[in-house]
Amino acid sequence: MCDRGINDREIAERAAGQHLWLLPLSSSYLRKPAFHGFILGFGSTKAEEIPTCVRKLAALLKTN
Repeated sequence: MCDRGINDREIAERAAGQHLWLLPLSSSYLRKPAFHGFILGFGSTKAEEIPTCVRKLAALLKTN
């Protein structure tokens, strides 16, 4: 979960431009989201690619 000040949908959209597929947590709420963040899945990612993906995500979160 992230600070409420972030727009998880916007970050997920920017992440897609870097071939990172994130599901915004806020899209799981029927009403106003109580939390923002991401649902992550690494099932189709090679183990050696995960550190690079995590660094890309960290960079996106820092620029938000």
